[in-house]
Formats: sequence, C-alpha cells, structure tokens
Amino acid sequence: MNWEAFFAIGAFMGVVALVLVPFGLWVGRRITRKEARKGSVLVVTRIGYLYFDALVALLLLGLTVSEIARGTWLERNFGGQAVTFVYYGLLIFASYLLERYFKRRGIHISRRQKRVDA
Repeated sequence: MNWEAFFAIGAFMGVVALVLVPFGLWVGRRITRKEARKGSVLVVTRIGYLYFDALVALLLLGLTVSEIARGTWLERNFGGQAVTFVYYGLLIFASYLLERYFKRRGIHISRRQKRVDA
C-alpha cells in the first residue's frame, strides 16, 4: 500500500472538512432561522419515505456492484468506472423525472406543517 498517497489524501480531506464544516453549519443556521420565522416545518409524507427508501436501495445496489461484487459475473458484465458513472447519472435523472411526475399528479413527497412547540 502506498502510505504517502494515503496520508496525502487524508490530509487533503481534513483540510477540506475544516473549510466546509463551518460553512455548512453557517448555512444550516441561516436556513433554520429563516424557517423559524415562517412558523412552519417541512414534513416527509409516507410516499416520500417510500421514494427515498427506494432511492437509497438503488444507490446501495450500485455500491454493491462497484465495490463488493468484485470478480463475480455481475461485476464483469456491469462493472467499471464508466458504467458506474452512467448508472448513477441515470439514477439521478430518473429520480428527478419521478419527482416531477409526482408533482404534476399532485402527490407530495413533503409538505409544510405548522410548527408545534412542546
């Protein structure tokens, strides 16, 4: 194993995390404050849970083929970086089309609900 590359990539990822985490926290805090002024929260509906569960299952299928199923017929026929890239691209495009279809039919993946303070 090339330890120099391992530590170089690890150090780079640490620097990226140090830069992006505070920015992400700042953006999240702004969004939370803006949502608190509206007096409502976003709630995922039952069809939304089904939609996101199916998306996660398909993502895990792609991960399994690309990482875990090495040397099997599945990896030999559908493996490789180009096929994986195309798979994830098609998955993103199909989920976008499905979301637009739901929106046109009036099926909501999420909805706004009045905030209930406990």
